[in-house]
Amino acid sequence: MNLNFLFRGILFIPFFLLLLVGCDDNIGNMGYGMLPEKPLVSTTEFDVTTKSILSGSVYARSSTGFLGRFIDPVFGEYETSFLTELNCLDSLKFPSAYSKENKEGIMAGDSTHLTELILFYSEFYGDSVSQNRINVYTLDEKLKANYYTDIDPKEFYDENKAPLASKTFTPIDYSYSDSILGLDNFTPHIRIELPKEFGEKLLEANRENPEYFYNSEAFIENILKGIYINTVGGDGAILYIDQVQLNVVYTCHYKDSLHNNLKKEDGTDSLYYAQKTFPATREVIQANHFRNSDKLKEKVLETEYTYLKSPAGIFTEIKIPYEEIEEKLKGDTLNIVKLKLLNYFEESDYEYQMKVPSDILLVRKTEMEKFFLENKVGDNITSYEVSHNPTTNTYTFNNLNRLIQAVISEKNEAKKEEEKKSGITWTDESWNKKWSEDNPDWDKVVLVPIAVKLKINQYGNVEGTISVQHDLRPGCVKLKGGDPEQGGDKLVLQVVHSNFNK
Repeated sequence: MNLNFLFRGILFIPFFLLLLVGCDDNIGNMGYGMLPEKPLVSTTEFDVTTKSILSGSVYARSSTGFLGRFIDPVFGEYETSFLTELNCLDSLKFPSAYSKENKEGIMAGDSTHLTELILFYSEFYGDSVSQNRINVYTLDEKLKANYYTDIDPKEFYDENKAPLASKTFTPIDYSYSDSILGLDNFTPHIRIELPKEFGEKLLEANRENPEYFYNSEAFIENILKGIYINTVGGDGAILYIDQVQLNVVYTCHYKDSLHNNLKKEDGTDSLYYAQKTFPATREVIQANHFRNSDKLKEKVLETEYTYLKSPAGIFTEIKIPYEEIEEKLKGDTLNIVKLKLLNYFEESDYEYQMKVPSDILLVRKTEMEKFFLENKVGDNITSYEVSHNPTTNTYTFNNLNRLIQAVISEKNEAKKEEEKKSGITWTDESWNKKWSEDNPDWDKVVLVPIAVKLKINQYGNVEGTISVQHDLRPGCVKLKGGDPEQGGDKLVLQVVHSNFNK
């Protein structure tokens, strides 16, 4: 027995007495009929193995549209585009046009002034002065609620058809003065003017079939199924589009209290611009398409370490030795199970080096997809969220004891059920072999970069987690680990456990 650990165990006797009353993280059948005479506390380390795996397509429901293309010197090209429906306010109606027969009409002429699509973004990744070009297409098919990153835009629009509009831009538009760019209420945006006839058709449809504008469903079904925006030129930036809106702008007469048109001093009509807006909102479908280069396939083969790469790029898989833990610590209480992951600090002169993911999720591999599909948050049993510590360059999971207990219990309960059903008594060795063959991922967890939305109270304190989603922003980190037999480093799971001699 390590004397240092024994000394620590004696100091923590009151803590473990409380622990016995409050929890049941023991392995095996351990009775609590009598108080223990002498708690013995030990620490045992177990080797864990890690490897990089391709994430494949991931569930990525988001109200943010990602747009652009970027070439990274390590991970290669990464491209993203997005499709979105547009919302229609219930019973939207353009005002009537002024005429001799309709003097109460507001619109100056029964036509539009212009139609524009505006993409607002508060952040971007990459070169602020890079030249980029995008195309806008209308959708021919109605979007499905498919929020996976491998959604194929070609299923929804005709790629052989000319785009509705195109636009060249830089992430920071220096045509604005520094004083404008520096305003707190200025939001960077791309303004794309659409053909005039596009707006005219919307106005005409609204006049002839107002029922098509009754709500978003009617509008999407009969008028505009949505739009697709992709990058066709440039490879220096990714925009995070917070808001999309289609504006149909028209001119209106100023009226007096008797509904007469007001005139200017020179005798001309006094006019103003108004608009009807069709925004992309949470009530309609928005889907992002991501494409990574094949260079990721090369990176996951590296065995000296592992990677995390977002979005929809590389995860790290960890194999936990549950059977060894059960065998060595049977009958003990697990008090603390700690896993510390060290990331390499990458010094680089590259100006646009991706950031280290600020938050990651450890989740059982068998439950990973369901976790995101069902919009779960970490339960500290089979899923855990931690933040990166930039001072120590680590991600630390301080207590995985409930995970160990849950997985071992799951396997043992399955054994009991199988024996009851089949009448066969399995040895531990034969059952472990069968269990592993039937459930190849039972002993694996996956590390995933995540975006966490927190609930903050009026005092600025965190009260809990609102949502956990895949991180869709560019990010990467290299983690210590890999295959020790091929240049990697050993990682250890540190288990503090107690046993009681009566």
